[in-house]
Amino acid sequence: MKAKDIHALSDKELEKQLKDGRAELFNLRFQMATSQLDNTARVCTVKRDIARVQTEMRLRELANSKQTKKSAKKPEQPKVAAAVKGADKPASAKTKEETAEPETKNAEVANAKSDSKKVAGA
Repeated sequence: MKAKDIHALSDKELEKQLKDGRAELFNLRFQMATSQLDNTARVCTVKRDIARVQTEMRLRELANSKQTKKSAKKPEQPKVAAAVKGADKPASAKTKEETAEPETKNAEVANAKSDSKKVAGA
């Protein structure tokens, strides 16, 4: 089935096509296992048809979700007062001490651990 044909189908017809394709693929696999399948290329064709139908269904789902997001307005979030020290400043306006403080604490802890290992190993 061509992609143009799939675009023209309705949602219910797509679901029916997907169900039929999966059933046909099951039967083809069964025939292949029992060595009754003459045209093995048909398995690939059916798999591609199933993929095309699933792709079209997903595209329609995404298109519907975009439409609902556009139509729904985001609720306004209440403004919270700056309770944290330096929260009223932009990130670039913070001093070096404010930005470097966590890093130096981590470095001090790491140095203390390495010193204790040296002492324990000696």
